[in-house]
Amino acid sequence: MNRISVAEAAHDFPKILRRVTGHGESLALEDERRVVAWLTPPEDREYTVADLERLFASLPALGEDADAFACDVELANALLATEVPRWE
Repeated sequence: MNRISVAEAAHDFPKILRRVTGHGESLALEDERRVVAWLTPPEDREYTVADLERLFASLPALGEDADAFACDVELANALLATEVPRWE
C-alpha cells in the first residue's frame, strides 16, 4: 500500500481520488509518519436472492411468542385504522 501525507492529499484531493477510483490503488494517509486513514476502492459486491435466503436462515427463530406478537401487530393496525371522531 502506498503512503501519502495528509497535506499532499489535501493539496490535490481530486488527483488522489482518481488514483483510488480510476486505478484501484489503495493509499495510506499519514500525519507525522503515523497512518491516520486509508483510501481504498470499494469492493464490487452484488447480492443475490440466495444470499438473502442464507441471511434469513441464519437468524434466530421467533419462538413461542411469534403468534402472540402477530396478534398484537394486527390489533395495533386495527386500532390505527379506526377513524377518530373530530371535536365538534
